[in-house]
Amino acid sequence: MRTNEEKYEAICDFLDKVKINKITVLTGDNASGKSLIRKLLWQSVCEQTNDDRKPSQAIIDMSMERRTGSYASLGALSGMFRDDSWIATSVASIRFIENITHYTEEKQIDKRYIVFDEPEVGCGEEVQLGIANFINSKKEYFEKYTLGVLIITHSKHIVKNVECDEFFNLEGKTKEEWLNRKIVAKDPIELEKEADSFFIFLRDKLTSSKA
Repeated sequence: MRTNEEKYEAICDFLDKVKINKITVLTGDNASGKSLIRKLLWQSVCEQTNDDRKPSQAIIDMSMERRTGSYASLGALSGMFRDDSWIATSVASIRFIENITHYTEEKQIDKRYIVFDEPEVGCGEEVQLGIANFINSKKEYFEKYTLGVLIITHSKHIVKNVECDEFFNLEGKTKEEWLNRKIVAKDPIELEKEADSFFIFLRDKLTSSKA
């Protein structure tokens, strides 16, 4: 098992290497810091675009937080991006992907970087493959209307089938190594402890860096 410091270094390495105007796929174990990457990514985007936009002006992200909450940066339209209790989780995920693309194209807003955080949530394998195909079908749109796309996923179907420019794995595996890795059971209780430990480490690390 990697140390918290090694996990943090992997996060920093990714944020240094990720490029705008590309479709990037990112994988990593649970509690490896993928959610932190989503929250810090705007800094990398702004450095590459040489501007000082706020996070909400640089990034549009599709996460569980967004799907189950509100999207304040989009004002009254935030309801378009929320997961309703009477809608199947898979349908909510698919609608979120569609609505992001339609919204940015039709409204002609300033270009933003799009993050699809685990778009496979609630979706069967057939739908995961369909999501990969849908993302591929929007490649021309991404090039024209966005600053690039990051897909954070645990899905082998998305990793295998999305036509990405870059693949990153926080544990240092290549795409082929990740797809063919041996699956070993992980105790949920131990995972929770690992996640708590890493959260405390990150809190202390980021707090000390601001001091």
